[in-house]
Amino acid sequence: MFYNDQTICHTENGGVTVGAEPIIAGSLQSICSYPDKINDFVDIIVEGNEEEGYSFGQSSKLGNINKGYSKYGPGTGKWLGVGDVPLYSICELTLRKVDGRWRCTEEWVVEGTEVKRMTLNAADREEVEKHIGILPEDNAVVKAAQAAAEAAQAAAQAAEIAVKTMERMNGNLLDAEMEE
Repeated sequence: MFYNDQTICHTENGGVTVGAEPIIAGSLQSICSYPDKINDFVDIIVEGNEEEGYSFGQSSKLGNINKGYSKYGPGTGKWLGVGDVPLYSICELTLRKVDGRWRCTEEWVVEGTEVKRMTLNAADREEVEKHIGILPEDNAVVKAAQAAAEAAQAAAQAAEIAVKTMERMNGNLLDAEMEE
């Protein structure tokens, strides 16, 4: 409900996914691997307003055991943490109105790839990174997300120039009206 086809999700180690379907697929894979996952929120911070949108940040404790089946095989029974310290997750979202509905337009997530790798039956780090949504740099989705981000930045710069130009034009028109 809160993601759309243009949502960009950044994960650790430079991973990028675009669209609701791959984001949901990654979440479902995680739920299957860790079916008893506890997402204990430590901090939640929200800034913004209805006109410009909101920035939502959270940190949470992820207490869970790899009990479920993943593409790497059956659960290992390993706890997702190091020693007595659970894995922590940090997430930040940008929420804006899209077609009249609040949507996550961009998200940044860090969950501890190396710790996840240790709890799964994965042979190497790259395999786990693909499993949790981190894609190789030459992936078409990554290239499309990077191009979209560059286009958005160029559009923002053009809009800023347009606003300044309009302000100057309005100022000149007001000056001309006052002279008359």
